[in-house]
Formats: sequence, structure tokens, C-alpha cells
Amino acid sequence: MIATAGFDTLEWPLERIGEAVVALARLTGLAAPASAPSTPRQPPADAAALDRWLSATGEQLGVSVESMTATYRDTDEALAATYPALVRLGGLEDGVLAVVRRKRGMLVCLAPDGGVYRLSRGSLGRSLRALHEAPQRARIAELLAGTQLSGPARARAEAGMFKEFLATRVVVYAWVLRRPPGAPFAAQLGAAGLVRLGGGLAAAHAAQYLLFLLSWWAIGRALLGGYTTAGWLWGWALILLSSVPLLMLATWCQGKLAVGVGALLRRRLLAGALELPPATLNRDGVGRLLGRTIEADNLERLAMGGGLQSVLALLEIVLAVPVLAAGAGGGYHVGLLVVWLGLTAVVGLGFARARQRWTDQRLALTGVTIEHIVGHRTRLAQDQPGRWHDGEDDALARYLARSITLDRHGIALMAILPRGWLLAALAALTPAFVNGADATSLGTGIGGAILVWMSLGRLCGGIDQLASAQIAWRRVAPLFHAAALRFPGGQRSSAPGGARTASRLAAPEYVVSTPAKPAEAVLEVVEVTFRHERGTADVLSGCNLVVRHGDRVLIQGASGSGKSTLAALLTGMQLPRSGLILARGLDMSCLGETGWRARVSAAPQFHENHVLTETFAFNLLLSRNWPPRAEDLAEARAVCEELGLGPLLRRMPAGLFQMVGETGWRLSHGEQSRLFIARALLQRSDVVILDESLAALDPENMAAALRCVRARAPSLVVIAHP
Repeated sequence: MIATAGFDTLEWPLERIGEAVVALARLTGLAAPASAPSTPRQPPADAAALDRWLSATGEQLGVSVESMTATYRDTDEALAATYPALVRLGGLEDGVLAVVRRKRGMLVCLAPDGGVYRLSRGSLGRSLRALHEAPQRARIAELLAGTQLSGPARARAEAGMFKEFLATRVVVYAWVLRRPPGAPFAAQLGAAGLVRLGGGLAAAHAAQYLLFLLSWWAIGRALLGGYTTAGWLWGWALILLSSVPLLMLATWCQGKLAVGVGALLRRRLLAGALELPPATLNRDGVGRLLGRTIEADNLERLAMGGGLQSVLALLEIVLAVPVLAAGAGGGYHVGLLVVWLGLTAVVGLGFARARQRWTDQRLALTGVTIEHIVGHRTRLAQDQPGRWHDGEDDALARYLARSITLDRHGIALMAILPRGWLLAALAALTPAFVNGADATSLGTGIGGAILVWMSLGRLCGGIDQLASAQIAWRRVAPLFHAAALRFPGGQRSSAPGGARTASRLAAPEYVVSTPAKPAEAVLEVVEVTFRHERGTADVLSGCNLVVRHGDRVLIQGASGSGKSTLAALLTGMQLPRSGLILARGLDMSCLGETGWRARVSAAPQFHENHVLTETFAFNLLLSRNWPPRAEDLAEARAVCEELGLGPLLRRMPAGLFQMVGETGWRLSHGEQSRLFIARALLQRSDVVILDESLAALDPENMAAALRCVRARAPSLVVIAHP
């Protein structure tokens, strides 16, 4: 029995919030008992910094700690669904509650003394809302003073006015603990209770199917045995009615299981998409990426639908085997079923291969179509009209041939196999019929054959969906596995080492402008070697570079000499084949991607940079919290003025908040280049890297940009052609 306690007993002070995270993660099984020290360091006081601090603390535990907010209107729903979590009580200076789980209308909470107590969810909601209601009470009392409302009517009016005035006010601030998307998927399924739910689904379906068989036995016995009394008929009706709740339970379990698995799968695929290395994205191109997106959308539906349908169909066939064995066909029917299942497996495998070939051809056709759409104007300008559609007829013919083959396999799987079983099973009853078997035995054999026929139809439909899901999985698997890169023990590793091969191109040259007195090294490259995937030669070999605070470094070289590759290594977009890259003495595995971005920022080459369909300010302040503070906007405006973008801001009707259009089409090439430079400077990093960012500027704007970056960048690396 868990005792009930109040806020004074359950509140964790802010300075012990790290202990609360560790204790809650261990109690809920999200973290191992010895996964982290029990007394983490002092948390920061700033709200944004506290979010980052808790996220970093969770990473050390192997737990995802995500901030969550809820408005006044959604307070009760949020508290009912948010657990395990830390719920903040009042302002930033107040403590937190460690909510373990929900139990009916109560919240089970972990107290600082290690005890577990209950707290009314309603009382917590009222307490959180009261903090925001207090400033509005005088105003509402004044509005209601002239009315004749009293008692319950007045209370309802006050509640309605509070909802109106505070509907969008954020009331609940919490940090939800969960397994990271890259954790083992089986562990995520178990933690979410989906394995138990799947067992419940199988049990409910099996019980419902057994009642279905029992109902057939009862009605068959009544008709064939001459027991046509009211008692038998009532028994048959009661059996059918008893199966209804089981059918409803199985349907509910199936829906919950599909939603739960789908949510975990989508969360993991999203995390994997964010972790895909840029080289993979560049290699795939728009067509393949679109294909992956389509397949990711189909995977959940096909895998869950086909998987559940196939498993339940096999369960039905297993339960139908005793019926076949008890019928007139006996062992012949059971043997025929084994042979037919083997034939189904062979035909299903052929169907899966045909669908794979058809899908490959379809995706290839999609890729070609996307490329033609993207390059449509170029094709019209450069190709002869007679060559505009070269290869399209051949591609469509190959696609048609694959479609015909797939349809033939589909007919064999979906139509011939189930109906063929029914004919073969009925034919197997011919000897028993000729030898004068009794009606009950014949009826049982026919009923068993029909049951297997129905189940085979569902099994073949499930195989169709599973084949499509397996094909979708091949496209989506890189996203699924990429999510594990952030899971502890699954960080990105360097490519395997190997013999160094001298590059065929001249290495880039380094020109360093250093202060007279050596300063602290903010970026170090130590014996770095890099080779592109599928490459045969090292692009960089034995590369060394030290950038100190205040340095101004110019890297120049011919195209293909490795300048941009070095920039990608310095920014963490690529990992070296061997060697070390350190920012203030720490490498990427120690700092993480977020920590590395705080130390090294870059304006990549124009074709690798992006302008989002948002405001000019949004594109400038991607590294800041949003919405921006007044000082953030003032700094952004000052940087733009120094880069020569002041006239642009004054021309735009909304200034910094002017929408720049899809891919920034409202901005010129040079204006976009200066936007990228400003974005890198506003990141406030130790080192700013400009990769050919000045090439699109005229001499006057280039001089202004150089003055700006030299004045604002603590350390600067500029990559340019000679």
C-alpha cells in the first residue's frame, strides 16, 4: 500500500534536480543502478541552459530527457500522460516533483528521502493553475461584481473566464524521461508494455477462435446428431455471444499495439534521419530520398498489418489442425496441410522476389522522373526536342514487364493457393465418402477444410503485405540503424584504418596570421587522414593544423585538393579515417555534436547551405532560442549592417521579419552568401570557418565582409581558390 503525501514531502529542491533524474531513471528501469554517480554537479539557473544540462545528464545515463510544456486548458490531460517525468512546481526557483507513473486518479511520486508516495493528480493540477489564476482573480471579481451570480453558478462563471483568459498560458513545465530513440528496439517495446500487449492479443484471439470452433461443434452436433432441442440452440447462441467481448478485446489490443509500435518506429526513423551523414544524403539525391520517405510511410502500415494478420492466420491454422485430424480425412488432411504450407512458402518467396524487382524498377523510374522535373529547364535549353524523352519508353516498358510478372505471382498467391487447398482438401475426402463414413466425421472434415481455407486467404494477404514491408525495410534500414549512433555505445566511429595513399592532387596551402604572443589552441588537427566512401585514395593524408585564439587562417588550393573536405572534418560533418580533431582539447565523442557546434561554426559552400522558408531573422538566428530576445535581434541587425545588408533590411517591408520565400528566392546570390556568413558569426563559436563564402561578392561587399568577420570572429579560417 502506497501512502499519500503532500508537496512538502515530495518536492525536490532545484539544486538536487540532477539527483532526481538519476533516482527516477533507476527506479523506472531506464538506467542501470551503477550507470552514473548519485550526486551530479550543480545545475544552471537559466531555463534554456537547464534544459541542455538535463539533456546532457540524461545522455550520461543513456536516457532521453525531453522538455515538455502544456497550456492551462490541457493541464489535466498532460499530467495524466506525462510520466516518468520531473514536473516543475511554479517558477524556476521552485523545486520539482518526480512522477513515476499514474495509478487511477493518483500520481505515484518519488520523494527525496527515497520513499514512494501517492499524490492526487487533481490537486497538482489545481496548484499549478492557481499560480496563474491569482493575478486574474481581482479582474474577474470586478467583472462579476455587477452580476447576480452566486454559489455554483458563480464558480462555473469564474472557471469559464479563467479558461478564456488563460487558455494559451503555459502552466505545466516538465521533463519527460524515456529510452532514447537509438536504444535497442526490443527494449523499447518491452518498456512501453507492447510485448505484454501482443501476448494479450494472441491470447484473446486464440480464445475467441476456440469459441468459434466450439460454436460450430455445437450446431453441427445438434443438426447431425438430432439434438435439435432448445437447450442446444441456446447453448450455441451463448457461445457466440461469449465470443463478442473477446473479439472486442482482440480488436482493442490490435489497435493499441499498432499505434504504440508505430509511434516508436516513427520516433526512431526521425532520429535516424537527423543522424544520417551528409555524404549519404548527397549521394542518394532527391529521387532516392523521396523513395525512402515514401517507404518509411508505408513500413509501419504494411509491417503491422501484414505481421499481425500472418501471425493470427498461422495461429488459426494451428488450432484447425485438431479439427482436421478428427475429421474423415484424418492424417491425410494433416499431411496435405503441411505440404500446402510448404507450397505457400515457396510461392510467397517467389512473389516477394517479384515485388522486389518491381519496386526497384518503380523507384528507378521515380528517380528519373524527379531528375527530369528538377532539370526540366536545362533539358529544354540544351537538348534537341527529339531527345527530350529518350529512354522514357524503355523505362516504362521495363516497368510494365515487371508489373505483369508481379501480377502473375500475385494471382498464384492470392487466388490459386487458397482455392486450390479447398479443392484438394475436398478431394481428399472422396475415399471416406465412398467407404461410407458417418456424417459427423465428414462434416468435421469439411468444416476443418473450410477453416483452413479462410485462414490461408488471410495468410496469403499477410504475405503480400510482409513482402512489401520487407522491401520498405531495405530502404528504411539506414534510418533505423542511424538512430543508434546517439545511443551510448553506438557513437559514430571513424572509418577503419588502412595504409595511407598519397593524393594525386596537390595539398591545400595554409597561410596563418597569428598574434605575437601564442594564445590557447582552440582547434587542433593531428595526423588526420580521410578517404571518401568507395574511394581508392586518401583525400587528406597526415594533415596537421593548429588554430589558436585570434588566428586568421587562409587555406587555398586547386579544386579537388581537399579544402572543403578539411572544412567538413573541422565542423564535424565528416569523421576522419585516422587521426584526431580537437576543440580546446576535446574531440567529438567527448563534446557531442551540440557541444562541437558551440565551438566551431561554418558557412559551407553555397550548394551545401540552405535558406529556409521563413523570415530573415529566423534564418539568421537558427542557433538561438526562438522566439528571439530583443538583444538577439539587435545583434543580428548590427551584423547585417556591417555586412552591407542594411539597405536590404530597409527595403523589405517587414525588415528582419520579412519572409524570404522558398529556398530564399527573394534574395540575390550575394545576399544569401552574406546571410550564411552572418548566421555563422551569430553562433558565437570559438572558430568561424568560411568555405568559399566570399566568392559571390563584389570587391566592395567582400571588403565589408572581411572587416566584419575579422572584427567579430574570435578565430577565423577562410577557404578560397588561389
